[in-house]
Order: sequence, then structure tokens, then C-alpha cells
Amino acid sequence: MIDSDQTSATTTAHHARVLLIDFSSAFNSIRTHVLLKRLLDLKVNGGPILWIGDFLSDCSQRVIFNGNVSERTILITGAPHGTILSLYYYMIIKFIII
Repeated sequence: MIDSDQTSATTTAHHARVLLIDFSSAFNSIRTHVLLKRLLDLKVNGGPILWIGDFLSDCSQRVIFNGNVSERTILITGAPHGTILSLYYYMIIKFIII
């Protein structure tokens, strides 16, 4: 859709401004202990803190390439991609000033 809008804008002497933001690398920078401390500073405690800590701890990844499978590696940073919670976690860490 962006390509067709851009083509249409250039052929009809209109301008198109497009801003694309890729947060996927940002989610990789989330450190669990920093997030939990920020949430505690925001007076969030009890169940939500325990749940978030559990959700983000002991996450692992592996690579499959040409049928070869690597060993699992435990991640010490990052949040799962594709979850709405990851966006909220990132915003809590980066944009909420206490």
C-alpha cells in the first residue's frame, strides 16, 4: 500500500510523508530487572510484579537453519515479540519519567 501511495503521489505531483517505526529491536533492549524496578517505583506490587517477572524470566531461543538446530540459549534481555505487553513494557521503561 505504501508503494502504491508513493507512486501515486509522485505521478500526480502530490507529496506523501511516511513514518515507519520498527520497535522490534527496542523490545530486545528490555531488561527485566529495570522494568520491575520501574513498576515498583510506580507503586505496582504483588501479583502483577510476580507475573511479569515470571513471564520475562528464563526465556530462551534457538536457531534453525537448513535443518540444523542450535542449542537453546537463555536470554537475559528482551521481551517476546508479537505481544502487546512488550510495547507497554518498553513504554514504561523509556517514556515514563518518575
